Amino acid sequence: MRYSAVATDFDGTFAKDGIVSDETIAAVQDLRASGRKCILVTGRRLPELRSTFPHLDIFDRIVAENGVLLYSPAAGRSRSLVPSPPDRLVEELIRRGVTSLDVGEGIVGTWQPYEEIALEVIRDLGIEFQVVFNKGAVMLVPSGHNKGTGLREALEDLDLSLRNTVGIGDAENDHAFLTACELGVAVANALPAIKQAADIVTRGDHGGGVVEVIHQLIGDDLSGWSTASGAGLGLGEVDGAPFRVPAWGPVILIVGPSGAGKSSYAALLLSQLLKGEYQCCVIDPEGDYDVAGTAIGSIGLQPPAELVVDVLRQPYESATVNLLAVPVRERQQYLHQLLGMLRELRALTGRPHWIVIDEAHHMLYPPLGYPEMFKGDDGRGLIVVTVDAGHLAKAVLETVTHVVALGDGQREAIESFCGGREIAVPTVTSGSAELATLWPVGTPETMKLRVGPLERTRARHARKYAEADLGPSRSFYFRGPTGSLNLNARNLAAFIDLAEAVDEATWLYHLNRGDYSRWLRDCIGDYELAREAELLARGNLSATESRMAMTSRILRRYAPPA
Repeated sequence: MRYSAVATDFDGTFAKDGIVSDETIAAVQDLRASGRKCILVTGRRLPELRSTFPHLDIFDRIVAENGVLLYSPAAGRSRSLVPSPPDRLVEELIRRGVTSLDVGEGIVGTWQPYEEIALEVIRDLGIEFQVVFNKGAVMLVPSGHNKGTGLREALEDLDLSLRNTVGIGDAENDHAFLTACELGVAVANALPAIKQAADIVTRGDHGGGVVEVIHQLIGDDLSGWSTASGAGLGLGEVDGAPFRVPAWGPVILIVGPSGAGKSSYAALLLSQLLKGEYQCCVIDPEGDYDVAGTAIGSIGLQPPAELVVDVLRQPYESATVNLLAVPVRERQQYLHQLLGMLRELRALTGRPHWIVIDEAHHMLYPPLGYPEMFKGDDGRGLIVVTVDAGHLAKAVLETVTHVVALGDGQREAIESFCGGREIAVPTVTSGSAELATLWPVGTPETMKLRVGPLERTRARHARKYAEADLGPSRSFYFRGPTGSLNLNARNLAAFIDLAEAVDEATWLYHLNRGDYSRWLRDCIGDYELAREAELLARGNLSATESRMAMTSRILRRYAPPA
């Protein structure tokens, strides 16, 4: 489910001349029966609204008085979001001849042509109020509050997000909440300025337009409509121009060798999504991410899947799931459990909007691959990061809409993806090796993509490499010149301890073979330290000298063991 809520204005949208049709009421009831919520957003005061339309219980929440009063029909409770209007404001308006006044719990209402007097009173009294227009109506509203801020409060009350909400309106004061919603809709009778600001204009007017939206929403989740107001997600530049994809729906595969900057590029995409208030869940096997909301799990603490879901129930809170404490052999099963829970959450709320899975080749490989998570809407909004697409399950590859290949071997990366998916290989565009290769899957050829500077060293994750269990495949093994040893260094702390314990022949054997530099480059991802290990091997140093030099360089670059 992409859209879990509809927010609609009352006068001129839901109602025509204060009258709501039976068809419109029935449509809202059908919407709520589908599991979605409906919120009324109006400039009217609550008593006035109740006298005009007694069926307020068809709504899950009502935002009244142009965004400053929140009402729950089911509970029969209202909550003012602002203090009451100051008495001196009302008194001064009356003193200056404004006879048509409607004082609410948070706003003061009048009509044209009293807007000039209202502005003068606000200025002369020095109070923080603003004038808001609704066709002929004039409302004096506390500064910083509007239908958009009121709707946000209502959605948070329901654990829902603006990014999963369709807004429908017709007049000036609707602009704030229409543009705040993921999809803004103007009914056919809306003012020209509102139609211009909206993503969609309905064929029907007033309640007919609302019915039109609700029927399509229930039918196909508005799959034929797309938001035009947002800038989308920028993947980088192609030929000097930004290349963007929708901020909801694509499946992006980031592929490249170790040290190519895959995690840094994924973090750049994440920062855009978080800025746009899209909820993200990052599956982080190696502690590479620190940009996405609440961190769950650490080097010594496994992340409870239930806690991840609890955090994501909060609509504007993202989560980074650190798997360092989860043994490598257990990560696929952990991911299976977590993805199943996230799938259920998406079905109810449309969130998390994006799921990022790093080191995906360790978890999304055949024969499992969890194809049930990658069908229909469940597989949308996904960023998969891997060293080799050919290691991923075909069910995962079949959902990919865009491939971004970084670092060396970009052509081979595209070919590996196509081989795993069993589709034809596109023409791979040649160009500078400093650029990435972008392929919108299904197009005849790739593009060269400039993605900006990326961090290509993992020294920033010092604590992880110093203390975490990197697993058997990434450990260093001291075996010695005869292969009689099998001492396993699962992190840099263990490497230092074993380096001091092994005999001189064993130490020099691995140093001179380039084993240390190869491990530091390929498994730790520290190219600078790997280069220093190579120089030590060429320096004709004794075992004691080279061992001390290697240890001191590691301790200088990484946090010492606790």
